[in-house]
Amino acid sequence: MGIRESIVEHIELLSKASDQLTYESNVSIADIHGELVDGFTSDLYRPKNAEFLDAFTEAELKQLAHLYGLLLESIRLHVRSVTELLKQPEWRRVMKLAKELVVALGVRK
Repeated sequence: MGIRESIVEHIELLSKASDQLTYESNVSIADIHGELVDGFTSDLYRPKNAEFLDAFTEAELKQLAHLYGLLLESIRLHVRSVTELLKQPEWRRVMKLAKELVVALGVRK
């Protein structure tokens, strides 16, 4: 799977509450919020990598940078579950932007 596909897949996860709840039930990670954040900010988002830059348009890169920023802001949240996370205004902003990115990136589901 290429970098674009991996990022799109993670953004789809960030955009859907039901997928996040399913992910939580299928993965035995104590800090699910941290995993959702790190999956993008540490594992996928590489703004200086040529392959990463080539995979997106300039407008898409700006939106991805915005998502990166919102995810970093959400780190200060201290929640024990996705259910608690979904109640947080900061996380709802992450999900809203992720939904917009799903559309902008041309994902159909």
